[in-house]
Amino acid sequence: MPGETTGQRRQLVTDSTFSSRDMSGLRIGGLQPSVWVERMNTLAALVASIGQCWVCGPTVGALHQWDGFILEPPFHIVVQRGRAIHRMHHFIHTSSWLPGIHRETLLGLPVMSPTRTLMDLAPQLGHDQLVRAI
Repeated sequence: MPGETTGQRRQLVTDSTFSSRDMSGLRIGGLQPSVWVERMNTLAALVASIGQCWVCGPTVGALHQWDGFILEPPFHIVVQRGRAIHRMHHFIHTSSWLPGIHRETLLGLPVMSPTRTLMDLAPQLGHDQLVRAI
């Protein structure tokens, strides 16, 4: 809607309280608002079904709207090592090292911090994609 900040629009997306007509012409992370809302709802439901977990990897890159990252399944989630969590069609990672400084909330979801995400993704990304993310 005219006059809203990007943060307010993101909150509307997170709350699923808008329709495509409210955001005419806006693309969020390269996606139409209706697709973004559908995928955010799927991600939020996944997080809720797992409990204590954090969105990680390329999924967080998409939430941060880093170039080259699109919010799309399969989603990446990390849990404390020792938990046997499985969700079909998604990646559930484990870690024994999840200090508070590496965790935060973004768009109402528990996520790994941008710094931790870059550290985790660096070995998998090409030089150009890593530079764009940074």
